[in-house]
Amino acid sequence: MTRRSRRAQFRIVLVKRLKEPVRLFDVGARGGIDRRWGRFHFVLEVLGFEPDPPECERLNQQAAKLDYRSRFLPYALGPDHGEVTFNVSRWPVASSSYEPNLEVLDAFPPAAELMTVVERRTLTTVPLDEVCAQEGVYPDCLKIDVEGAELDVLRGAQTALERSLMLEVEVEFDELFREQPLFGQVDGHLRERGWRLLGLRRVSWRRSAGQCPGGIGYGGQLVSADALYFNARALESGLSTTRALKLALILSAYRQHDFAIALLRRPPLSQLPARECRALHAGVASPPSWGRRLVVRALRRFDAAHRRALADSLQDGAARVWQDAHFF
Repeated sequence: MTRRSRRAQFRIVLVKRLKEPVRLFDVGARGGIDRRWGRFHFVLEVLGFEPDPPECERLNQQAAKLDYRSRFLPYALGPDHGEVTFNVSRWPVASSSYEPNLEVLDAFPPAAELMTVVERRTLTTVPLDEVCAQEGVYPDCLKIDVEGAELDVLRGAQTALERSLMLEVEVEFDELFREQPLFGQVDGHLRERGWRLLGLRRVSWRRSAGQCPGGIGYGGQLVSADALYFNARALESGLSTTRALKLALILSAYRQHDFAIALLRRPPLSQLPARECRALHAGVASPPSWGRRLVVRALRRFDAAHRRALADSLQDGAARVWQDAHFF
């Protein structure tokens, strides 16, 4: 069977078995969704939140040209109704309701420069649960990237968390913003509600004084990560076929293929007709190309630690930021 025919059968099964779209809520939607969702655009529905009015308007204008359903709301999400001072940074992506912490940032001048506050605005916050109730829709996958205010959003999303299957949330390990909640607090909040950590996509910064152009790029301080969680409580309580299939697709988008395959091999998905099971398996864990297979075969003589060491040794000595490619 050709790759094209496998994709076609996969699409047929999804259209038949999914009773509703896979709903992705993107909190901090500047720039649009990640390209990891490309294979699943035909079953995807996006609701984005972007408090910067011009960027939100741009995203909505762009939405009409996309091959998946999406819309964006100009809301600043928080634990309740209130007002916050929004610090607009020189690099808009780093804007936050928390003040940049120069005591930490001074060690990393390029980051300090990008995070310099150039404007302050007052924003009105609203809880995500209230928006969900008004819109009559809840997320299957929730992505939160709001520069230090992630726990504030989560505190206003109790029902949304209960109904979600997966969560991607940015966390910090040092106070890049003054008095911001750190990873331990975010993790504790989620674990109390039945969520488990699945993977981290780490970001390290390197001190400018220690850069070595032309040299090997070892070193760097772990400052933040995108953390990937799954709703263990929902999984243990039992999932419908639609919900289990959604979870398998989301896991596949994040390249958590072992978990996705495990779902396909247990009820209710394992009870689907054999032909549909094969199509889902091929689509969720699509086989690698011949070129990738050759590379993997060549690297098999190295164990996992040596393969990672090889990747580390190839880092540029002049690099300022070091980021993992995936969530594991």
